[in-house]
Amino acid sequence: MSKACFSVAEDAAGDADVSIETIFGGTYAILHYRGPYAAMSEAGRWFFQEWLPQSGRQLVGDQSFDEYLNDSRTTPPDQLRTDIYFPLAI
Repeated sequence: MSKACFSVAEDAAGDADVSIETIFGGTYAILHYRGPYAAMSEAGRWFFQEWLPQSGRQLVGDQSFDEYLNDSRTTPPDQLRTDIYFPLAI
């Protein structure tokens, strides 16, 4: 499942198609990805197969999320920048 998120006022109310969720603070590994969205799964694969096992760290929960840093409507695919956040146990 995928969710799109954006900041809202604390008193914003959702309707039947919108829910309000909180991204909790804590320690996150941040994977800085540059390139087309279609190839982001390769970056995730590297994170899980290479970085995470070598880091000695463990994921906590399942609330990873992506932050899209530029506009895909005006940015060439090879120039798209995305930060992918993975929550880590302390």
